[in-house]
Amino acid sequence: MKNQNSNSSATRRLGMGVATGFVALTFGCASPEPPPSPAPASYSPPPIYSPVDDPQPHYTILVESSPPGARIEFNDAFVGTTPCRIRVPGGVGRKFSSGKILGHDFKALPLPSGGSTQIKRFDAGSDIPEHLFFDMRLSYR
Repeated sequence: MKNQNSNSSATRRLGMGVATGFVALTFGCASPEPPPSPAPASYSPPPIYSPVDDPQPHYTILVESSPPGARIEFNDAFVGTTPCRIRVPGGVGRKFSSGKILGHDFKALPLPSGGSTQIKRFDAGSDIPEHLFFDMRLSYR
């Protein structure tokens, strides 16, 4: 009988220890996080770079096509669907800069109704046009 009492006593003590540990871990160890400190009055976020902040001049080109809806790429990057206005970097006097050795490409991709891809290339130092037009009804074969 003494052996049964000692087993039940040990079981009770073990159960109490587990329960106490669970309560301590659940409620006793959690400490509230301190509130975030406010930013100093002189703080200003870092500037975000945008082409407007770029010291190099940018020029706007109106790009149109017939029929409208051609996808336009500038130097292999999609820039819009005609009719659209795009901003391109340039140099003083509305000239293309010499940054690209092979020139600057404007590409009009054909419409689902047909036509061919058209490319207009401008060498470094050439004038930046104010208007580009692509006749997508033309077919080159």
